Amino acid sequence: MSRSGGEKTRARILEVAEKLFAEGGFDGTSVDSIAHAAGVNKALIYYHFKDKADLVSSLFAQILEEIERATANESGGLEPGADPGAAIRTELDLLEGHRQILAVMLGEALKAGPRGRTFFECAELGIEREHPGPRRPRGRERRRQLVHEFFTGFVPLVAFVALRSRFCEHFHLEPDEARDLFVEAFLRSHIDSHLS
Repeated sequence: MSRSGGEKTRARILEVAEKLFAEGGFDGTSVDSIAHAAGVNKALIYYHFKDKADLVSSLFAQILEEIERATANESGGLEPGADPGAAIRTELDLLEGHRQILAVMLGEALKAGPRGRTFFECAELGIEREHPGPRRPRGRERRRQLVHEFFTGFVPLVAFVALRSRFCEHFHLEPDEARDLFVEAFLRSHIDSHLS
């Protein structure tokens, strides 16, 4: 199925925005520079996205869709004989392709002000996809779920991808070994909690 002209333009804007955010960070990338690099006028960007933060959130939504497509046929280790880390490794490999934008998001989360909300909005988007509406608990149980998913699921995955190369350099580890050890730890700390 082919994309419409509007979808192609939106995709091109996102592709350019990811590259520019990765190179210059959130503050160092203007909507004007994105428009110029994408070969569109600024008004077209605002037609597709409400602001720069919406561009980052849309990039993250696109990453989630990519992960969903890639892991759709992997059980995540819930079936007998399945590799419990296969989906996690696939997810990490896909996230690695977006490492720089994830690092920008993580850095923005540490800043004061409204821009720091983008990281949390992206986390919420990921949590909502993992736990859709009707099955979602309410009240204190929902708050417990948000804390659990954010601090044992979302943050560790993003932090590992964003920091792995520097971590490996500092601690003299091979990247593949670090990934394998991370998957083991993630399975024990996050995935096992869903199975108990």
